[in-house]
Amino acid sequence: ESFGNARTHRNDNSSRFGKFIELRFTSSGTLVGASIETYLLEKVRLISQAEGERNYHVFYEMLAGMTEEDLDSFLLGEYTAEDFRITSCSGTYDRRDGVRDVDTYEDLVDALEVMGFSPQHRKDVFGIASAVLHMSNLTILPTKGGEECEIDASNEHLEPILQLMGITKENLNQAICYFKIEARGQSYTRAVQKDTAEKGLEALIKATYSAMFDFIVQNINSNITVKKKAGSSSSTEGGAKKRSSKNANAGNAVIGVLDIFGFESFKTNSFEQLCINYCNEALQQQFNLFVLKNEQEEYEQEGIKWNFISFPDNQDALDLIWKKGYGILNILDDQCRAPGTTDKTFANDIYNKLTNKPRFEANFRQVGARQFGVFHYAGLVEYDTNGFVEKNKDELPREATELLLSSSSAFIKELAAIISKSSAPEPAKPSRGKKKSVTVGGHFASQLTSLRQKIDLTSPHYVRCLKPNGQLVPDNFDPLMIVEQLRCAGVVEAVRVSRVGYPQRYNHSQFVSRYRTLGSKEMKKASKSSRKVKPVVALVDAIAKKMWEIENKAPSTPAKASKKDKKSSSSGEKVDLLAVGIQVGKTKVFLRRKAFDILEKMRKDFMAAASIKVQAIARGYINRRDFNEYCEANLQLQCWIRVIIAERKVQAAREQFNAQRIQSTYRQYRGRRMFLAMLVVARWCQRRQRGAAGRAHYKKVYEIRRATIVIQCAVRVRQSTLVMMKLKQEAKDLSNVAEERDKFRERMEQMRIEMERVKVAAQKEAEEAAKLKKEASLRDLSMAADAEDELARVKEELANTQKELEEERLRFQEANNLAEARLEELETARETVAQVEPKLQEANDL
Repeated sequence: ESFGNARTHRNDNSSRFGKFIELRFTSSGTLVGASIETYLLEKVRLISQAEGERNYHVFYEMLAGMTEEDLDSFLLGEYTAEDFRITSCSGTYDRRDGVRDVDTYEDLVDALEVMGFSPQHRKDVFGIASAVLHMSNLTILPTKGGEECEIDASNEHLEPILQLMGITKENLNQAICYFKIEARGQSYTRAVQKDTAEKGLEALIKATYSAMFDFIVQNINSNITVKKKAGSSSSTEGGAKKRSSKNANAGNAVIGVLDIFGFESFKTNSFEQLCINYCNEALQQQFNLFVLKNEQEEYEQEGIKWNFISFPDNQDALDLIWKKGYGILNILDDQCRAPGTTDKTFANDIYNKLTNKPRFEANFRQVGARQFGVFHYAGLVEYDTNGFVEKNKDELPREATELLLSSSSAFIKELAAIISKSSAPEPAKPSRGKKKSVTVGGHFASQLTSLRQKIDLTSPHYVRCLKPNGQLVPDNFDPLMIVEQLRCAGVVEAVRVSRVGYPQRYNHSQFVSRYRTLGSKEMKKASKSSRKVKPVVALVDAIAKKMWEIENKAPSTPAKASKKDKKSSSSGEKVDLLAVGIQVGKTKVFLRRKAFDILEKMRKDFMAAASIKVQAIARGYINRRDFNEYCEANLQLQCWIRVIIAERKVQAAREQFNAQRIQSTYRQYRGRRMFLAMLVVARWCQRRQRGAAGRAHYKKVYEIRRATIVIQCAVRVRQSTLVMMKLKQEAKDLSNVAEERDKFRERMEQMRIEMERVKVAAQKEAEEAAKLKKEASLRDLSMAADAEDELARVKEELANTQKELEEERLRFQEANNLAEARLEELETARETVAQVEPKLQEANDL
């Protein structure tokens, strides 16, 4: 699926190749092996896709699912699907079915490992896919005025191509831009133009990818195919070959699964659609023959009377496409083998040879556009001859094959061998010495012939896949689209063939079980009669008489028309079953469509009448049962109503009593609530009154307080004046300051003398401590600790003394500063007096 499936307009996972899978089983039913054969890979998809479609899944899976390390190893780096021409030409990069390329890439890697691909083979396969991506972006530049060309050496994708494919730049340029001509035993090299070189590059891309696809199929087959015994592989020509193959398969069973292309009809149809539709024409013919053969074999086995069934034969359509002399594909092969032919010469050739064929159409519009039409079993399909010759040739230049053979990679050389093998010419017939080159159409036709031979040796079963709508959404059924698919799949034609005979058939037991109600009386009579008659025969005879009466009954004159019928039916004459459309076989009853419709109508009418009678009886029984239930329910209902009435009276009395109690309680609650509300209002009024009286009293007190404050201000102003006058007086007397200074000096002298005394005492104590220390060396450690504590205490007293001396010095300094400050305060007091005098005057005025 990754390498051969792609997204199309109708399917996000469409197989772009056909495949036939053979599953081999042992006689006990154990699966032992399988093999795969593929048909017509759509290589043109590698180069271009229609809008809304994608290239093969593997390219998108690699770019989305590989790790950065793997991307770098395959020289993909930071590239995405939008960066390569073959993955971006359609503008579509995702899938509509919700499947993620990252997940499918993981499944692909697991599948390669399960199928026995070695790590080197996996690396080679992904390397070729990466090289194809890079080759699609390779550019070719014209030189010498367009007469020659060369590969663009500055293209960033050139180096990855050379590394991945193991080739050189010169060999690649020589294979793409030049070709060899051999004449008289000598070879000459000529340059090609740009468009020819680009076609050669596209052919190299398609051939390389196709060879890689064939390699994958071969590798899978080598791992899953059962090894045949030596005696089972030999075969001879003709009928002996079929017999030997049957004998070879006698020990095991084979189930073949053919997944082939469906019928295709697009807006533009080309060579691929012609091959696909040719395959469908052949398989449809085989399907019709199979259905007809089964029908006739069943009729013979059951021993019923039947006539040969005619069916539409599409052999003329198959001859139109592939018949020696005038088939479209044969004409195309002749054109491909002749020199200098083009699509135009091919179109003119088929117009000349096929204009009078009934299945061929070529009107003036189609001839002008180089188109033609073919009437297939599913309808008319128009084909455009543009590209037919090139696609049928599918030639890879010899120089490109030599380029692959010159690669340093063994895997590339293996692919080149696959390409050489697939393009090898057919062996020449004894009468002709020249070999014919293999064309795509001829190879596909031979594959189809081999496939039909395989199918003829089996018992086929057909599975038709139908899409309900074209939008790929659930719960949407498009009838027109379904009918079109049924017609293209040949189902409508097969149904028509089946309806010509006896489309409806039942086993005897099934027929009796389904239709016994239409002849139960006759079946009872037959069972009681002395002559032994099968129940199904008696039932069919009874039903046939009723059907004969229905068919020959005239609506206008029922009495006259039924007189003869009554006579025939009363006389016991048998009805012609073949004329009625019923046949009784050995194990089945066969019905024609008209007879089946009449029989179903009779059964429906009988079932309807019986159902009405059953319904009437059932309704009577139901009504009687309901009436009895209603009577009993009525009595119970009356009892319950009386109980309910009594309970209601008791409830009413209880409610009356309780209502009175509730009312009294409520009145009490309401009176108390009103009293409390009045109490709250009274207290509020009292607070308001007391507040008003208190505010009036406060106003009087406030006025008295204000007057008191004014008086106090006046008194304080007077006192301040007296203080100021005293300060002025003290400021004049500086002797007080001198006295204080002398007192501080004396105090400092005393403290200095005390400090010297303390020093002397400390020195003496230190000496004594030293002596004590010497003596304490012989004493306990505790006495030494006491001496140290005493020494510490003395040191602490010395520190305290020094601290007191420092404090006295600071006090002396503060005294000096105080004297200077008082002088400043004197000046400040003078200024304050000048400021207070106006206020004092105002206070005196008040």
